[in-house]
Amino acid sequence: MRKWVALRESHRRGISPLLSILDLKGAYVETRLVQSGIGLDALGYSLALEAGVGEKQANNEHHAARLERIASGLSVQPPFPVDEWVKQSSDGYNGVKHANRDMPDLLTMANTLRENLLTFRLWVAGRLGVRPATLERNLPRDPQYGPYTLR
Repeated sequence: MRKWVALRESHRRGISPLLSILDLKGAYVETRLVQSGIGLDALGYSLALEAGVGEKQANNEHHAARLERIASGLSVQPPFPVDEWVKQSSDGYNGVKHANRDMPDLLTMANTLRENLLTFRLWVAGRLGVRPATLERNLPRDPQYGPYTLR
């Protein structure tokens, strides 16, 4: 518990928006996707500061660079290509947030949200000290593991 409390405190601006998604059960996927993007953006920023990047330089990082920073800290690889996740997540977040950008289709948004949440959970588990072998063994059982499809 002590590790979790310390992690939440040191990365509050990123973790709190991601945890708040649990309370957004009736919210549209667009709302949940943007909320996950806000949290991941803030988490990437705090990780940059933690790594010794100056505030000005960390502030100037693009959303995709912050996602790459999170992914580089994972103790196991997620079940999807990280480079594709970074692009899709950044494009999806910006597509919903900015009216002058293309908004992804519903299935893409749902899968992007799923991947955002799984990446966040993998990052938390690694930071809390869960062994990579344990994560790899249990990952296929995670409800966010496989992509959503239309039948």
